[in-house]
Amino acid sequence: MRVSLNNLIKISIIVGVMLTSLSITYYFVIFLSSQEKIKIEKAEKKEFEQKIKEDQRQIDLDRCLLNAEIVYYELWNKNCKSRKLKDDCSLPLSLAESVNKTLKENKEDCFKQYPKTD
Repeated sequence: MRVSLNNLIKISIIVGVMLTSLSITYYFVIFLSSQEKIKIEKAEKKEFEQKIKEDQRQIDLDRCLLNAEIVYYELWNKNCKSRKLKDDCSLPLSLAESVNKTLKENKEDCFKQYPKTD
């Protein structure tokens, strides 16, 4: 009976060591690597979302600047028509400066509304 009890204890110790080894292996090989993959995926997702946000900001800025240009040309041509002249006419210096100032202010507003986030 003593021999079999000794063998049982030895087998129990061996099984215990094997289970511990398997647990440690699982933790380092599977669990930690899956956690690292999750961290990498989160970082990639965050980077992708930031890129989308920056792209949208650039699109909005470009649209705003284009609208400022459209307003500029419409205002310029409206002043030409009010003088009974064709589009893209030469305006008096003070009026041209006023229209140019409006364009500059509108563009500055665009850059304030859609600032670069870098």
